[in-house]
Amino acid sequence: MSEKETRRAAIHILSQQLLAVEFEPGNNTDIFLAKFEATLDAIKLVTRDHLSSSVKKAILRNQLHGKAGAWTWDVARKQEIDDMDYDQFKQALVKEFGNGYAKV
Repeated sequence: MSEKETRRAAIHILSQQLLAVEFEPGNNTDIFLAKFEATLDAIKLVTRDHLSSSVKKAILRNQLHGKAGAWTWDVARKQEIDDMDYDQFKQALVKEFGNGYAKV
């Protein structure tokens, strides 16, 4: 395979891995975020580029399920959450659902 084809295949695989990392309350927030960010870092290495804060936040929001998913799209918090950057959003997620095994 050419370098271009290899990169394309790697990005495809990493994209699938990124989508497979899902969070539901009760899971360990630290482990979830570590897996999520490790995959983002791998994508950065392969593409030799970085993802913007808004793109990382959008991907992260879509990986939240159950109460966490409902929390991120809650109409009452929509503006507050929309105004957060990626790092602020991660901090809010940890604050809301715990930094270890969250109690549901």
